Amino acid sequence: SVGFVVKRVEMDNIAPALFDDLLQISSQVIELKRASMMFQQTITNSDGNRLVSALIRVACVDLKKMKPVAIPEFILGEISRVI
Repeated sequence: SVGFVVKRVEMDNIAPALFDDLLQISSQVIELKRASMMFQQTITNSDGNRLVSALIRVACVDLKKMKPVAIPEFILGEISRVI
């Protein structure tokens, strides 16, 4: 079986969230490769102020061997459908 592991995170903490803040988290695939993909994520508060901006690269791995493998076609198809 396969899974995804975080390979790299680049994150800017722009402003703090407060305890009762309603937060919106958005995630968009911005790069899709054979065995990895990169997401752009943002967290905003209810006023629309950006609190966090992040780029996250994940790699597809064989979970038994913990080695990179190609993203399975059925997953690629679903991701390609929404980007």
